[in-house]
Formats: sequence, structure tokens, C-alpha cells
Amino acid sequence: LLDEPTTGLDVTTQAHILALLRGLARERDMAMVYVSHDLGVIAQVCDRVHVLYAGETVLAGPARSVLTAPSHPYAAALLAAIPRLGARTLPRALDGRPPTPDIPRTGCAFAPRCTLATDDCRAAPPPMAETRDGQRARCLYPEKVASPAPSESTAPGAATDGPPLLSTRALSVRYDSPGLLARLRGIPRPPATVEGIDLTLRHGETLGLVGESGSGKSTILRAIAGLLPPASGRIALEDGTDLTTSAERRRPETLRRIQMIFQNPDESLNPRQSVGDILAQPLRLYFGLRGQPCHDR
Repeated sequence: LLDEPTTGLDVTTQAHILALLRGLARERDMAMVYVSHDLGVIAQVCDRVHVLYAGETVLAGPARSVLTAPSHPYAAALLAAIPRLGARTLPRALDGRPPTPDIPRTGCAFAPRCTLATDDCRAAPPPMAETRDGQRARCLYPEKVASPAPSESTAPGAATDGPPLLSTRALSVRYDSPGLLARLRGIPRPPATVEGIDLTLRHGETLGLVGESGSGKSTILRAIAGLLPPASGRIALEDGTDLTTSAERRRPETLRRIQMIFQNPDESLNPRQSVGDILAQPLRLYFGLRGQPCHDR
């Protein structure tokens, strides 16, 4: 029983884990149930797929059939939401929200979000029925479910050709540096965690940092945010503001301009603070609000 075993892993480590699982299944004739949000992983590992919505199976069938020509609108919407390289538009988002367990329903659970829904769909829950290519779907109109089409959402804005908004030059960061005694003994400095990083970010641009776990991606961000001191190099904004200083020494207007969303959301919230204190902290820090105005905001 595999509950999202590759979540949070980089793609190369994920590939090794998936190859190991496939090998074990083949060598030991092992049966597995694999739970995942990642449809790409499901396609690589699974023979059959059950798609769940609101606590019930809405589609079941061979993995290849389900993931290429699904006969349920929810599964089709999931596939349409997958980002694709080379796409000129953003993935299409699914409107609405899943139903909550405390609200009774009389018809199809997916009907409020379904573009194919009719009064018959809202009157009674549809049964699971054979559809096509070995699939069984909980849908009255499986023949109307179209294959996922390219999105028509608005594409990301193009970056301007103006001066860089943010730049790093020859940026190097070390987590450990030898102390005085180590230097007197001639102990060499440890290698830099990241070294010689040159980045340029312009207005309206999204820059991706890609690499295996431990390659230094988060280290670069923490240095830009002022949470790690650079060993050498330069970080600057377009107006010349020096960002090699720590966050504690930066001016409030600089702190407002660069904010960080951390990788692990569970570690981003202080368990010793109330929800109100957590929400109020950026208002106090970045906007100078205090007392009742902060509470009202």
C-alpha cells in the first residue's frame, strides 16, 4: 500500500523509486495499491486506475484508456489541468469546489461543477456503468465527454526588455566556514554550497530554478531573501539596493518587495502563535499597522 511515496522527491530520485517498485512487482509477482495526485506517475506504475471524487469512485478502467480517453468529465478535467511544455496558454482550471461531507446531496456529486449536467444528473446519483475501452463510469453522458483540449486561459505576461529587476553576480553561499582555530591550523575551507551564480530577473518574468535535491536551489532563494549570508558575489535590485545584507538589516520597503514562500508549509507556521497573530505579522512588519487597524484589516 503506497501512499504518495514519491511526493516531494526530485524527478531523478522519483524515477529510481518508480523503477524499483516496478522491478519488485515483476520479480515477486507483488500486488500494489498506489495513491497519488500525479497522473504522470500513475501512468508509469499502474495497470488499472480508479478515479475518486467526493468519496466515491467515478471512473475505473485500464490506466492507458483512462488517462488518454476518459469517459467521465472529472477525469477529463484533471487531464486538462496538467501543465504541458510548449503550451501557449495556462492549464484550464476546474471551476467550483468539491462538496463537503456534511451537506446532503441527491444527485451526482460532480453535477455542480460539470458542464454536461442536466436535471436528470441532479435528481439521482448515476450508477456505475460500462462505457468504452474497458472503462466503467458514474456518468449519464459518457459519450459526450471530450478528450482534454488545449486551454484557452490567458497566457503568462511576457517579460519586458527593460533593465533587470533583480540580479545576482558571481553569487556564492557556504553553510559552514572554518573558525579561527581551524584557519590557524590550515584546515581548508569547505566547498561552497552554490558558487558563481549569475541570475537576471526582469519585470513580468518568471524564472525557474531546476535541479536535483541538494543542488542549491533553495539556498539561492534564501540568500536573495536575506536569510543566508553570501560568501561572495553581489545581489541587487534595479535601483541599486544591495541585497547581500541580512533580512534583519533591510529597510521595510525592501522587505515588502521580496517575500518568500517556503517549501514546507508545515514549517512555515509557528505553532506557538495563534492564527490571528500569524496573519497580523506581515501587516505589522510591512505596512506598520498596529492595534485595532491591524485587527480590522
